[in-house]
Amino acid sequence: AFDSAPYGDFAKLTWENSSLFNYVTTDAVITNGNTSDNNKYIYFQNSGIGNEPLFAKHIVAGENDKPQNWHIIVNASASSQYGGVIGELGEGAKANINVGYLANSDVSGGDDVGGICNTMLEKSALSLSVKENIKDTNGSEVTGRSSLGSVSANKFAGGVIGQMKAGAVLTINEMPEMISERTITATDKSEGNAAGGLVGNLNEGAKVVLADNVMYVDSAGGSIAVTGAPT
Repeated sequence: AFDSAPYGDFAKLTWENSSLFNYVTTDAVITNGNTSDNNKYIYFQNSGIGNEPLFAKHIVAGENDKPQNWHIIVNASASSQYGGVIGELGEGAKANINVGYLANSDVSGGDDVGGICNTMLEKSALSLSVKENIKDTNGSEVTGRSSLGSVSANKFAGGVIGQMKAGAVLTINEMPEMISERTITATDKSEGNAAGGLVGNLNEGAKVVLADNVMYVDSAGGSIAVTGAPT
C-alpha cells in the first residue's frame, strides 16, 4: 500500500514478514515518480515486527553489466523490527545501492543477517553508500537522523553484511559515523558462528573495499558477541 506525499511515497508494508519485491533484477528501474528528483528515492516506513528484508528478498543479475542505481530511505519506528534491506544478492549479481535513515530499529532474521544485506553469494558485488545527507518526503534536505542499528542472527550477524561467500566484493563509497549504540549478536551456540561490526562471516576470496576518504567509525560504542559460543 502507498501513502501519497508531496515528494515521494512511503512503501508501507501492511503485513508482517513482507518485502517490496520477492525477486528483482539489477536492470529494474525503480522510481518514486517525481520528475524533479534525480535520485528517485524510495521511502520505506516500518512499524511492525518482522524478519524479512524491506526492499527485496532476492536480487539477481540482469542482462546489463552496469546495474541500476537505487536510492532507499528507511523510516523504522524504534519498536519495530525488520530483516535488513536486502535478503540475498545472487551469484554474479552487481548492485548499486544508496541507503539513508530517517529513523532506524533493530534488524533480526535467520542464519545470515546484515544491517544492509543478509547474504552475498559467490562473485556478487555490492557498491554501497550509506548516506548522511538525504531528503524527506517533502523534498527537504535533512541530515540522516539515524544510522545502522543493532543486528541479531542465528549464525552470522554483521552490522552491514551477514555473510559474504567466496569472491564476493563489497565496496563502501560512503559511510557516516555510527551515532547510536548498537549490538551485533549471533545467537546460535555452535562453534564457528560469528558476529562482526561490518561483516559477520567473510569467506575465502571475498573482500571489502573502502573508497578513498571512507572510514568505518563507531563512536557510540556497543557490543559484538556470539552468545554462548565455545571460547
